[in-house]
Amino acid sequence: MCKERGIPTFVLQHGVGGKGHGHPYVSDYWFTFDDVSKESIDDWLDHTVIVLPLGSPRFEYLKNHLGSKKDITRFNKKIGKSGYEKIVTYIGGGLENQVTFQALKDLRKALPEYVNLIIKLHPRVPLNVLNIKMEMKKILTQKELEQITFIRGEIDFYKILANSDVVITIASTGMLESIAADIPTIQVNFTSQRYSEVYDLSSYGWKEPINDPAIMVDEVLSIINDKKRYYEVIEKQKLLKNRMFINFGSCGKIIAETIVNICNKSK
Repeated sequence: MCKERGIPTFVLQHGVGGKGHGHPYVSDYWFTFDDVSKESIDDWLDHTVIVLPLGSPRFEYLKNHLGSKKDITRFNKKIGKSGYEKIVTYIGGGLENQVTFQALKDLRKALPEYVNLIIKLHPRVPLNVLNIKMEMKKILTQKELEQITFIRGEIDFYKILANSDVVITIASTGMLESIAADIPTIQVNFTSQRYSEVYDLSSYGWKEPINDPAIMVDEVLSIINDKKRYYEVIEKQKLLKNRMFINFGSCGKIIAETIVNICNKSK
């Protein structure tokens, strides 16, 4: 209908873009975050859509919104926990295996007792396909189990993110959101397969995903236990953020102006 009336159509990308996102001729224009994402989207859409790597206003909003929502005392009350001063969050992605489960167990054993380890289960991964909580129960002691909080959909994800001091992830939109919000983010890969470029932070000039559980544990501890190290990681990660999200801080204005200019030309 829009095509018949000469009305330009636009898609503003929500999360990690790649295979399975959109289809050829889905719109006239597609706004994506960066050049790596553009290449992936171009291929998936068979170059039938004009893909513009101008950034993402949504991630700018999250940066400002999450910063004002951190309240660990209130959050602890919300999840029925007390005494925790910091939070490490693992975001499930559906590629977990026995190495992952053991790595999370080792992490819980190494973390100070005042740190809560949250394992956020992916809501779209069916429990009959992968149930991280049930798998973890097989290898955890009762005390370790009590010191881990498993969350599927009971608590808003952004409340978890806002109160997290470190995020560990495979590859997900949550990974992008934590980077945008300046939360120290650790990408791991305990499989034998490489991630595709759009999911791999090393594609943006960052370090390779950690594939050694011991290194993951040491990295988390160094951030949690050292305030100076915590802020150093954030500062370095801002370089990654600016590579992943072009025009961060001004992309909303740039995209709005681009849409207006395109619409004016189509009159």
